[in-house]
Amino acid sequence: MIPWTPIPPDAPLKDLWGQSFFADAGDGRAMLLTVSISPVAARPAAGEPRPDERLRVTSHASFGWRRRRNELLPDYLPISGACIPHGMVPRRVVTVPALEWPAHGAPRIRTEGRMLTFRDLVQHGPPASVRLQGALAMADEVKTTYGRMLADVAYRIEQSALFDSAVPTTRSFDNALRVWDELDHSSAGEEDVVRLAGTLKLAFQTARAHAEALGLDHLPVASRADARRAASAARLAVWAKTDGERAAAQEQVVRILRSLALYYLPDPDHVPLQLTR
Repeated sequence: MIPWTPIPPDAPLKDLWGQSFFADAGDGRAMLLTVSISPVAARPAAGEPRPDERLRVTSHASFGWRRRRNELLPDYLPISGACIPHGMVPRRVVTVPALEWPAHGAPRIRTEGRMLTFRDLVQHGPPASVRLQGALAMADEVKTTYGRMLADVAYRIEQSALFDSAVPTTRSFDNALRVWDELDHSSAGEEDVVRLAGTLKLAFQTARAHAEALGLDHLPVASRADARRAASAARLAVWAKTDGERAAAQEQVVRILRSLALYYLPDPDHVPLQLTR
C-alpha cells in the first residue's frame, strides 16, 4: 500500500497484515498500529497467514494507557475493532511507512529523510495530501487488478471483450490507461491526478462490467464452443494434480487458441508460461 493512503475502518486485519496504520478520532485521540503474523502461529510455506488465524496487533495510543500493547486478534476483525476496545472509534485510518519502535515511548516514522514523531502526527495529521495519495492508490489498484486479469488465461478467454480495443468501452479504458501512464505524477497538479485517477477507475469498471455481461457472446458464434473448452482446459492446467494432466491441458489450450486466431485472446506462445505461473 502507498503510505498515507486512506483505508476503510471496516477493512479486516487479514487484508492488512505486514502494514502499519495511523487511526484518529478527530478529538485528539489517535493510535498507531502494526499488524503482523503471530510468532506462535503456524505459517504456510509462503509465509502468509492461514485463514481464521489470529494476528498480532502492536499499538500505541495518545490517550489512556500510553504504552506499547501487543494483542492477538482474530484475522476477520476490522481494524476499527482493534481501536474500539481501547476507547476510540476511528474517524480516519491511513497507512503509514514502517514504524520504528524504541525501547520506551511512542513509535516514530522515518519519512522523506526526517523523523516524524507520534506527537507531530497527532497534532498536525498526515504530512501528505490524503486525497492525492488516495488517487494514486486507486489507480495502482486498477492497474494491479487489470494485470492479474491479463495473466489469467481462462478469464481472458471468457471475458474477451475487456481485451478487444475494438469495443468502445475497452477503447475508452485503454485511452484512460495510456493518459495515466504518460502523466508525470511528480509535477502534475493534485486536481489533475485526482481527476485522471477517477476517470481511469470509472473507465475500467465500465469496460469490465460490459465484458463480463457479454462473456463468450463477444466471440464469433462459431468460436464459442471451442473457447469454452479452452477456458476449461486452462483451469485444469492450473489445478492439475499430475504433470501429465497439466501438460495435456496446456497443449489443448494452445491448440485451440491457434485455431481460433483471434488477436484479443491470449497469445498461444505465452500460454504455457502464464499457466505454470
